[in-house]
Amino acid sequence: MTQSLALWTAATPNGWKVSIMIEELRELEIALPSIEVITVDIMNGEQFSDTFTAVSANQKIPGFRHRERSRQSTFGCYSRLWGLERVL
Repeated sequence: MTQSLALWTAATPNGWKVSIMIEELRELEIALPSIEVITVDIMNGEQFSDTFTAVSANQKIPGFRHRERSRQSTFGCYSRLWGLERVL
């Protein structure tokens, strides 16, 4: 696969859901695009930065963005899971 994805996340239950799904898909040997994981420091308010807000308009983790389609991002935990399913 040529497309790559960026996952903006933190160590919280909502942040873990997408990461767990990715790991489960890899365990099933499902081909995934490359995924860059970017840690968001919510204790220091990084979720309110302009950079993260461009990825997740509601400023909640996780944020998920297609690298090749830089304007396409999903936010809200379940929409991220659905977005991941759509690229497979």
